[in-house]
Amino acid sequence: MRRMERKRFPFDWRALTMIGALLAIWVVFTIATDGTFLRPRNLSLLARQMSVTSILAVGMVLVIVAGQIDLSVGALSGLCGALATLACVRLGWPLPLACLAALAVGAALGAMQGSLAAWLRIPPFIVTLGGMLLFQGARSAAPRSSAARARSGERCSAPWSWPRSTTA
Repeated sequence: MRRMERKRFPFDWRALTMIGALLAIWVVFTIATDGTFLRPRNLSLLARQMSVTSILAVGMVLVIVAGQIDLSVGALSGLCGALATLACVRLGWPLPLACLAALAVGAALGAMQGSLAAWLRIPPFIVTLGGMLLFQGARSAAPRSSAARARSGERCSAPWSWPRSTTA
């Protein structure tokens, strides 16, 4: 007796479902915004706004593929962003230097967490949970808020910075 074989399709249903959902979302937003959603300026702004999240997501994929977890990614990126802002606005550092300093702080704190998990064999869940709480507290301890406000007349010393307004 021959076994009934299922006919296999040459495409992945999950991928098609995701593409269909994406198209449905585009259609709904295009109709809801009277066509503004698919204009080049809006798509450019969407790409710019999701760039940080995309970079963090790529790093998280590598961590998850390795079978680990990192709960402190958002808190650490927020702390590094606050440090770069404070260095640029309050200390008057040039924007590239402030960004490099924030990256160095983030790399050092990430290496510290990685060494705690690797060499001391502390579970990554515990290390990154503690790091998340520590980084959120450090960011909240920034002068009076998590965002630095420029005083009247202060500017970040970057010729291409946008916007160049100094609203308080």
